[in-house]
Amino acid sequence: MFSSGPSYAKLKTNLRLSINRLKLLEKKKTELTQKARKEIADYIAAGKIERAKIRVEHIIREDYLVEAME
Repeated sequence: MFSSGPSYAKLKTNLRLSINRLKLLEKKKTELTQKARKEIADYIAAGKIERAKIRVEHIIREDYLVEAME
């Protein structure tokens, strides 16, 4: 019914897959953050300071998340 112990080969494979997924997610979030920074500059240029502040807070949270993924 149950296996006779941990399968280290499966564990190693799953860990490698997880690492690759995290790297991909990190790259994606970094690229989105770069786009958002340009968006913030546009908001400031248009005089929408409050909206820019909200976006900055979101970017800061995303940066912390990306750092945790590293």
